[in-house]
Amino acid sequence: AAGVGSLKAKKWTEALGRFNEVLAGWSDNADAVSGKRTAKNHVAYDKALARARAFEKAGDWENAWNAYAQAQQIFDSKSIRKRIAQAKGRAESVALTTRGAQEFEGKALTRAKTTVTTALKLYPRNRKATDLLARVNTATRQAAAIFKRADAARLGSRWSEALDLYQGGLAIWGDHPQAAAHLNACRGGRDHDVEIANGDGAFAQANWDLAIQHY
Repeated sequence: AAGVGSLKAKKWTEALGRFNEVLAGWSDNADAVSGKRTAKNHVAYDKALARARAFEKAGDWENAWNAYAQAQQIFDSKSIRKRIAQAKGRAESVALTTRGAQEFEGKALTRAKTTVTTALKLYPRNRKATDLLARVNTATRQAAAIFKRADAARLGSRWSEALDLYQGGLAIWGDHPQAAAHLNACRGGRDHDVEIANGDGAFAQANWDLAIQHY
């Protein structure tokens, strides 16, 4: 009876102790066996929730997700599914931020922006992702300004200047969608001019006509 009262009061640990006392003297007491099972499940559930909340407080979303999943295995509910979805999204956001930082360090600004933008969609309050996106955008603007000057030099057939500028821009934004092709076009233009200067005009023009078909 004491164990049942503890269950009704939701004093799970106390109920577990009471039922254990009963079962110590009457091991096949069906009510005590059932009551112990219920109390034990609630104790385990509460511990899993406590772990999950502690991980959340520490910003450890991966382990929070796992702890909530453990709680769900004991008692499923709409609220626990919501907490799992939230922790899962935030854990994935943190992982994407780490990947985005690696892409940024590797000068892959196009990929980094896509990765970090996805991270922020999953968890808009991800401060690291917000800061990283600002850095990506700053580097992108810096490189874009260099590429603009490079384009002007290329269109003016100032090949050496354009090459230096494209190389400088690519050192910041290595996966720019057009810069590498433009750089190669400038190399072709430079080689064409060298050949012209060396008197190989017909050969140079043939090579140049072939080269510009690719850019």
